[in-house]
Amino acid sequence: MTGNKACALDSITAMNLLQLIEFLGHTTAHAPLDKFLHDHGVKKRPSLQHGGFLIFPKKTGLSLDFTASAENDGILQKSDGVFVFWSVECTLLEDKPDELYKGPLPFGLNSTMNRDSVRASLGSPRITYENGNDKYCIDGLLLLCVYAKDTTQLIRFTIALPDNDDREQGLCP
Repeated sequence: MTGNKACALDSITAMNLLQLIEFLGHTTAHAPLDKFLHDHGVKKRPSLQHGGFLIFPKKTGLSLDFTASAENDGILQKSDGVFVFWSVECTLLEDKPDELYKGPLPFGLNSTMNRDSVRASLGSPRITYENGNDKYCIDGLLLLCVYAKDTTQLIRFTIALPDNDDREQGLCP
């Protein structure tokens, strides 16, 4: 996949994941995404010069992933620019309570779910990995649910636009 370096960020106010999902596929040059990030205290942007494709807004429980190779990877690009916002990870359970996402969740998920309750809500996953984690395709987006080792708790999830590899594996159109 894409993006593997991080940008350090300033403190940031609470981000709404549901609003953020609407920006998937847009670039940092897209004025509404740029304004959303700026309004939430995110001043840095991904840069080829600085090697930063991941943004970790402090105390949000979120990480934002950008790619500079959307066309090559088959990731839908909705606006002009270099860095396409293609994935967001949401942390629900961690040792540091101030690093957890506390806002509204998509797809009927909630922070108290385990693998059984996620499956009861979302149905059968497209794939279950050897480690017990599940991947779904919902409304054209990939949802990777990561559970505690004993599957008793959903600890984080990632929502991403599908890429060529995902399509080849039949995970999402």
